[in-house]
This record gives sequence, structure tokens and C-alpha cells, in this order.
Amino acid sequence: MEKYQFKKEEMEIMEKSCIPYAIYQFVNKRVVTIMLTDGFCELFGAKTKEEAYYRMDHDMYQGTYPDDVARIADAAYHFATEGGEYNVTYRTKVDGKYRVIRANGRHFYTETGEKLAAVWYSFEGEYIFEDGKSDLEFQNMYGAVTRENRMYRNNNYDFLTGLPSMSYFFELAEAGRREMRNSNKKIVLLFIDLSGMRNFNQKYGFSEGDKLIRSVARTLVKYFGNENCSRFGVDHFVVYSNADNIRETLNHFIDDCKEINDGRTLPVRIGVYEDKNGSVEVSIACDRAKMACDISRGTYVSHISIFDDKMLRYEENRQYFIDNFDRALEEGWIKVFYQPIIRAANGHVSDEEAVTRWIDPE
Repeated sequence: MEKYQFKKEEMEIMEKSCIPYAIYQFVNKRVVTIMLTDGFCELFGAKTKEEAYYRMDHDMYQGTYPDDVARIADAAYHFATEGGEYNVTYRTKVDGKYRVIRANGRHFYTETGEKLAAVWYSFEGEYIFEDGKSDLEFQNMYGAVTRENRMYRNNNYDFLTGLPSMSYFFELAEAGRREMRNSNKKIVLLFIDLSGMRNFNQKYGFSEGDKLIRSVARTLVKYFGNENCSRFGVDHFVVYSNADNIRETLNHFIDDCKEINDGRTLPVRIGVYEDKNGSVEVSIACDRAKMACDISRGTYVSHISIFDDKMLRYEENRQYFIDNFDRALEEGWIKVFYQPIIRAANGHVSDEEAVTRWIDPE
């Protein structure tokens, strides 16, 4: 599906509106921005229209209070895919202060049949963090809308980072790499793992560990966009991206990770799988990126590993063994050989060992 475009004259008229609203479209499994008004830019603190469009296309929930991200992202996904009305209340940071925003949306159709969504925003006041004021108070203040949205929570977005869940990421990555292939772009799958997360949690506590994971997620979004990343669990992240300048980008990402979370951070290990022709499923491509990542397991320095033909042969052999193990036992491919252990001091046999060999007919 192609992204819808208004006529130039229509865009100019709509963009000049002082009312904070936006128009979106669901294309290739993701929400894309069609139009933003001057009122939207002012409400969310965008200095230029270009900045606003870039932010909405790459990190739609930048500045959103962490506890609200997954809830409103899930609500937006269900609104885009199932219809109905969009009605959420959340907190977002503008110029260093949190604002409470209420967003309402409805779908409409263009003259040529494209389904678009119009979402308008209202400023409900500043959210001030004070002693004794907690997320529970926000739930009490805006409970009706919030509780209605909670039914979506954890379906398509990770509750801690606001990144797409594993299943939703597979859909996004499949649609994304198909679009990239049509544009003759090379695609890579990345698997990112933090070295020493268990010890970090023991030293600083799980709350500080959660802060670190959120910081890593935000840094990934900075370079790859929110819908191109996913948290697969604990401290494991997966990304799909254009392969151009990927090593340079990853080096910048590693450098940034050294400074996040007020310096309480960990090295990152990154596995890279180049998806040359899309011949394997996204899940298998992720497994291969993880295999490259695991090559440097046990090291405590940031490292980038590229999946190569040697790893591919290892993976093919490993999968062959798994698929044919029962057959190998039944048909006698696995044989036991006994060989002597000779004492070096006197040259006499002191013991024997049993070695099992897989003698494959092919």
C-alpha cells in the first residue's frame, strides 16, 4: 500500500491550522504520519515542521512518560487495525516539564477510498511530580480513560520500553524488508545483548536495571526508529534496518551506550545478519543474528560480530543433526568405538574410553 498524499494546496491549508491535530495512515503494518498542524507542533514543542514530521515517523512516543508508552501505543495499534474511536490520556515531556495530553481520533475515507485517521489533541494541564504523588494518583485523576485502554496493554508493545512485542515485530520486519527489497536496499537484522545484566541487577537493584534497559531502548530508537526495534525479553533487543553504513551507525550506538543512565551502564554485544535475498523467515534471520552475537559471549567489552558462511555451515549441520537424530539411532548411523588410554610414563594401556561417532551415509 502506498502512503497517501494530499494535494499541495490542501496540505498548506491544513498545516496552518492552530488546532492541534494530525492525520495518520496504517501502511505496511505501521502507523505513518500524513499531516501535522501548526497547533500540533506548538503543543508538543517542535521548533520546526520538519522536526515534528521526523519525530513522528521515527520516534512517535519520544518524551512520553515511560509508564504510558506501551498503553497508548497498543491503543493506537488497535485503533488502526480494528477501528472504533481513539481515546487516550497520557503524559509527555515538553521543554523539561510533563504535560497531560488527551487524544481522540476517528477514521475517515478519502474520495479514492484510502482509510485515514484524524486525531486531535488537548492540553489537560501540567503534571507535577511532588512528594507522595505517584503514578497511582495519575490513574485516579484520569482513571476512566486509562482503565479502558489497559485492556490493550502488553498485546503489541513491551510494557517496559514501549517497543513492539516479538510477534508484532515479526510482522513489521516482514513488511519492512519487503518494502526495502522493492527499493533495492540491503537489509540487516541485529541482535543486541547487554554483557553482565545479572550482576548489574545484583549490584544496583532491578529498578536501576529497568532504567538501563529503557535507556538502551531509547538509544536504539534514536538510530533506527521505534517500529524497527523490539525487546525480545530481559536485556535482548532485535532491530531490522537498512544495511548502508551499518557498522558506522553501530559504533555510534556503542559510544552513546557508554554515557546513558548517568554512567551506570554495560557493554553491548551485537550480532549482524545480512538478509541478502529474504530467503529465510524473519524469525530465522533473528536466530542467525543471535548466533553471531553469541560468538563473543563471555567477553565484557562491546563487540560487533557478523554472521558468515562458517556460522551458516555450523547452523545447517546443527539443524541437520536435530532433524535426523532419531533416524540416525534407528538406522545405526551412530556407532560406538573404544580406544585405549596410554600412560605416558610407561607406555602401557591404563584405561579405555568410548567415543560415539555419527557416520552419515551421505
